[in-house]
Amino acid sequence: MSPLPLICIILVVGLPVSYEHGRMLEPPSRSSAWRVGFPTPRNEDDNQLYCGGFGIQQQNGGKCGICGDAWDDYPRANEAPGGIYATGIITKTYTQGSVIPVVLDITANHQGYFEFKLCPNNDIFFDPTQKCFDRHILKTGKKKGLKYPIFDYSTGIRMLYVHLPKNLNCDQCILQWTYTAGNNWGLCEDGTGAVGCGPQETFRACADIRILKDRSFSLISSESAADENRNAFNQKTQIQEQEFDEYYDELFHDSDENNIDYNDFQKSIRKYTKKDALNKMSSRKLRLLKRKLLLSMALKSLHNLIIQSKDTSQLNKPEERQYKTQQTRKQETSRLQILDDYDSTVSPWEEDNAHSTVIPWWARSVRHGRRRKRKKRSISLIQ
Repeated sequence: MSPLPLICIILVVGLPVSYEHGRMLEPPSRSSAWRVGFPTPRNEDDNQLYCGGFGIQQQNGGKCGICGDAWDDYPRANEAPGGIYATGIITKTYTQGSVIPVVLDITANHQGYFEFKLCPNNDIFFDPTQKCFDRHILKTGKKKGLKYPIFDYSTGIRMLYVHLPKNLNCDQCILQWTYTAGNNWGLCEDGTGAVGCGPQETFRACADIRILKDRSFSLISSESAADENRNAFNQKTQIQEQEFDEYYDELFHDSDENNIDYNDFQKSIRKYTKKDALNKMSSRKLRLLKRKLLLSMALKSLHNLIIQSKDTSQLNKPEERQYKTQQTRKQETSRLQILDDYDSTVSPWEEDNAHSTVIPWWARSVRHGRRRKRKKRSISLIQ
């Protein structure tokens, strides 16, 4: 065997396996809607919708469920009918032809690229096939590419803009996010081998949204209006197609790749806090700045919701609850021991009258009653 094939085998075997990757938070996906306040079932593993895993996906001929479930699963948890997370709840309402912010939480970054597709389904009880999504591939960012490549290795919350179709409206559309990783080694089209070529891990998420015509935007249902209270992303954070280029150039000129990092975005707001800077701005620039501030508030609100959901998830884990209970019992036992040590001291009257079985009222203290109560509590803690 020549050295080259041997090296290739070592590379394939030595590749790391990813057990988590990312989730779509805005618009909230079916598995992640609970994190931002929707009354949907909790999926603690909403960042692991990876078609059952790389090996399972390849066994299924590279096929994957439309929302990230394994192809051979039935019922699929994120699809209707039968899916526990396919509740039919509309998590966002948009206008046709608008440019919408999409927020992703990347928990493990292996580069690759994003894709966004849309299916006008209009049936919350039965999901379509992948063919419906493939008819409406959405453009992203200022460059309006169909695939959004990832060149960095950063994790956490990031935002990008997606262009909705100009002539499409629906009562229920399904927005599909697909993340194709780029960390596996494989054969390229030119016959050579490299990381990023060949079959890769695939992650997906689906969000149920509504798209209305421009003149119908005032008819947003009370359900959608209530959604604005869950996080600050609403119609004010959408942008019309004709103003997007100016808006993006003015506010995100440092992010040519449309990769808006949460922390960097929050830092960029601080330079506008000085009064002199605001006085020198034109009215047009102030309007754009207001948009940026609203977007900053929305991102911060969403960031806080995600932190709260992760903290809640940790506390809900059985091993975490058991640890907290054990720690509480140890602290209570230690406190009772200290009080018992205090109560073991003998008063002068008790030293002189050790033979007596009756303690006069003027020699008594409240610690006698407390001692009996603590004894009962100690027994209950042991049990």
